[in-house]
Amino acid sequence: MSSNQDHDVEISFDYADANDLSPITTIHNARILIPSLRDQIARYGPRYIATRSEKMTGQLKGRREDFEAMILSYGFRVVSPAPKLIG
Repeated sequence: MSSNQDHDVEISFDYADANDLSPITTIHNARILIPSLRDQIARYGPRYIATRSEKMTGQLKGRREDFEAMILSYGFRVVSPAPKLIG
């Protein structure tokens, strides 16, 4: 398997409240993902939001720790997206 160590997967988790176990999960740069990883991510809930979209989003099924560990197992790093500056 080729190394994906240079690829950062930008993921945000939006929780409704402190007790929310299924946050809305958004992958902001899904275009860098290999097909087998996209399939695994879809099992956890996030899907492409439109044809040719760069984002996958959806309610997370399962534990966040397991989701992130699965992505790491493919050689990708999980990072928070950079904040967007307004103005």
